[in-house]
Amino acid sequence: MNVVITGSTRGIGLGMAREFLRRGHAVMLSSRGQAAVGAAVQELGGEFPQGKVAGHVCDVAEYDQVQALWDAAVAAFGRVDIWVNNAGRDSSKLPFARIDPADYRATISTNLLGLMNGMRVCIAAWSSRAAGCGTWRAWAAMARYVPRRRPTAPPSVRCAISPPPW
Repeated sequence: MNVVITGSTRGIGLGMAREFLRRGHAVMLSSRGQAAVGAAVQELGGEFPQGKVAGHVCDVAEYDQVQALWDAAVAAFGRVDIWVNNAGRDSSKLPFARIDPADYRATISTNLLGLMNGMRVCIAAWSSRAAGCGTWRAWAAMARYVPRRRPTAPPSVRCAISPPPW
């Protein structure tokens, strides 16, 4: 299987990439920063010398960049079988009243538009190859709706999407 994971140069995304590679899948890493992408590709390439790992810079809030990520994965691996919308921002490290509006706009752009951009690219591509669109799963990255001492922003949403097996 050929897997694309957004936001995969650290944290949960890097962990997922590592596990997909461990299981023998090809993985396309992505992040907004070229240095982070290069370092993650080098790290995982060293851990899995027989694995197929590539990277591409992508800001998921920008539709054209998400399409370019898909195109880079197809160029590297021939097709995309699994797409994981993992990229996300969290501006809730401060009390909400102290978060700069530009920061929460960027958070919404990444967490909402990024998810929508990824799903749109996948659905359009898989529909065009008559694969249809299979299951998708979304989950909250963290439980934010629990009692806390300070108000927090809503949870980030992540999504994995893949075409059906037929």
